[in-house]
Amino acid sequence: LVGSEMCIRDRDRDDATSFNHKTDQVNLHIGLTVEFALGNRFSVQPAILFSKKKVRYEDKFTPTEFYRSDYSPTFIDIPISLKYFLMPEKNRFYVFAGPYAALGVSGDLKIQDRIPPSQTLENYEIWGEDGDRLKKFDYGITLGTGIDINNLEIEFFYNYGIPDLANSMDLSLIHI
Repeated sequence: LVGSEMCIRDRDRDDATSFNHKTDQVNLHIGLTVEFALGNRFSVQPAILFSKKKVRYEDKFTPTEFYRSDYSPTFIDIPISLKYFLMPEKNRFYVFAGPYAALGVSGDLKIQDRIPPSQTLENYEIWGEDGDRLKKFDYGITLGTGIDINNLEIEFFYNYGIPDLANSMDLSLIHI
């Protein structure tokens, strides 16, 4: 599980504070890792992860009038982390950092618009017949901490995406 960075800005708006976006969410990451020891305190850990992420863009005009879009992309992430063990004995605490690359494989977009008396709800694929709403390739930096208890690792990490993933849509900058 991860709380990951998602940054949204709308460059075309004069009042950038009039919209709200959720950025810190727990997302699902499942995958395989391999660890190569580099002495007693360091190791390198490449991985391949299936990652389900989310971001919400919301603009409230009045308490009853709003626009909301929920993006739920799925990526295959390949991080390569350098780990430093703070305590090299059993139940080892560690910190890690390194680059990652990710390829978008599926996802959906739900748009809800409510301006009384009408309300709309639309569903789209992020990548598919309706066109690509996000770019498929992402890369960035992973930072985290964890504990190794008898070869069972529990980690918390943060991904910071570098490129602009927006692709001709209502948002001009999205980092996932």
